[in-house]
Amino acid sequence: MAAGHDKQWACEASAHDATIGASPHGKQGICSNDALAAHGDAEYPIGAAAVKELYDPRGRASSATRSTAT
Repeated sequence: MAAGHDKQWACEASAHDATIGASPHGKQGICSNDALAAHGDAEYPIGAAAVKELYDPRGRASSATRSTAT
């Protein structure tokens, strides 16, 4: 993440409220690598990864979390 490779991934068009349940994080956006974006309904392939960007009330990215399949 420090190298910023996720900035080249497919990302949601804009920040939005949580789509599943209630979230204390406010606005968020998800970026997915090619392996995750192409998996469809199948099991996640090894190397699939996503980054959730969290936004503060001013719309600035405040932090991110990463999830990978190994």
